[in-house]
Amino acid sequence: MKKVLLIIILLIIAAFAIIFGFRACGRLEYSIWTPAPDEELPRLVLSLTPGTFRGSGDGYYGEVIVEVVVDATGILSIEVVQDSETPAFAMMVFPRLIPLITARNSTNVSIVSGATYTSRALIQGVEDAMVQAGADLAALRAGAQP
Repeated sequence: MKKVLLIIILLIIAAFAIIFGFRACGRLEYSIWTPAPDEELPRLVLSLTPGTFRGSGDGYYGEVIVEVVVDATGILSIEVVQDSETPAFAMMVFPRLIPLITARNSTNVSIVSGATYTSRALIQGVEDAMVQAGADLAALRAGAQP
């Protein structure tokens, strides 16, 4: 009888540990990186055809399609219009890399650790759109020198 009661108590404790363990892991919060007003980022100056261009990159679960709006010298905005990536990975990559790529006007950015395929897909999509806009791919990948 005592062994049965002990086993039941241990099972209840284990169940609570599992439930609270999963609940703690379920809340992922990510902040969007934006450059500080006094922070100078090296910005690549490009010669582009102004407009909106669509590009795509190969993600882990399929294509990541982006729309890149450019003026004559650089990127104005990047928007992911379609993706099949795991939401947790997309939340780690898109809010972090899009502002960084836009601020630097270059795809020479570090990928997000743990979300390599999603990071590369976003970068590929931006590069695809930028080549359509007339950007030199090698210069885009090299970035500006500080």
